[in-house]
Amino acid sequence: MTQGDHALTSRDTEVTDTIRELVTSMGDAWNRNDMKSFDSIFSEDVDFVDTAGRRFKGRDAIEVEHIRERELAPTGIEMEMEDLTISSLRDDIAVVHIGSNLRPANRRAIMTAIFMKQDGEWHVRVAANTITT
Repeated sequence: MTQGDHALTSRDTEVTDTIRELVTSMGDAWNRNDMKSFDSIFSEDVDFVDTAGRRFKGRDAIEVEHIRERELAPTGIEMEMEDLTISSLRDDIAVVHIGSNLRPANRRAIMTAIFMKQDGEWHVRVAANTITT
């Protein structure tokens, strides 16, 4: 995973460290087939567009779809996080690009997400996921 191209302040470092941990735990949850943990990174009122261009509003809607997708997916599919770029805009907002690869299918995607800190916790508020290969 890589860092954004700007000089980091201590605030930026704290933000990037926290978001990096969340993204790592998200990938780990996918690989354990634990969609409840995977989707916990999203806010309750998230607005999410998946790789097929379908729009989901709310964490519960995303979780239902992710559970369905995992049930239909061949066994042994794992998510590998390949790239992570975090741009801290304010103390409570960051734009994050998450590159991933579903192996062994070799299906690469990039998620563009807006992370917001609310009540002391970071969550994805808006995201769009795009297939790149």
